[in-house]
Amino acid sequence: MIEQETTSGFRMSPQQEALWAAEPQGPTASVQAAIGLEGQVNTERLLGALQQLVGRHEILRTSFRRAPGMSLPFQVVSDEGSVDWEVTQLLGDEPKHTTALNELLRAERAKTWTYDGGPVLRALLVTLAPERSVLALNLPAVCADASSVAVLVGELATLYDGGQIAADPLQYADFAEWQAQLLESDQTRDLPAPTDDPQIPFTSSCFRSSSTTLSRRDSSP
Repeated sequence: MIEQETTSGFRMSPQQEALWAAEPQGPTASVQAAIGLEGQVNTERLLGALQQLVGRHEILRTSFRRAPGMSLPFQVVSDEGSVDWEVTQLLGDEPKHTTALNELLRAERAKTWTYDGGPVLRALLVTLAPERSVLALNLPAVCADASSVAVLVGELATLYDGGQIAADPLQYADFAEWQAQLLESDQTRDLPAPTDDPQIPFTSSCFRSSSTTLSRRDSSP
């Protein structure tokens, strides 16, 4: 008897679908934030704050799986996630740092993404001087946009300083489901899905899939 593996997940939002349809092998675009840091950086505390963000936001623990017969993948949220963490330093004359830093940032943006296993969040800490560093955060455009990265940076600063952030019950899959239901409603059924300037917040889908079948998550009280 052949044992069938079942994977539970969520369908993608219209914006994610548009990005994936444009690049069927997986979107290559990235969103990057380069944050200047003054003073000595506690790398252990910074990494801990990044890991807290991964635990807080499902989209940072999301992989994309494509089942046989499906043209587009679906999202799978893991209980645990990780950060692709790297620390380096730029040596030599400070006037040359700008060029070297730009090359590092460009190389980070050019890296491809492993969508079926992650990690989603890449963090590169570049030391320029004993009390001057740059933290580069990189995420795939299918998981984040400029607005959501700005929120992420603000939360990272709070967590690094030891602050607390209230839990947000709205995850990205819930947001994606709300959009899908809106597009499928009688009022908007004939409208095209939005494709320009995709806004993907850290917020989630009420659709789960069993094997290759998508079914609604129970929304009754």
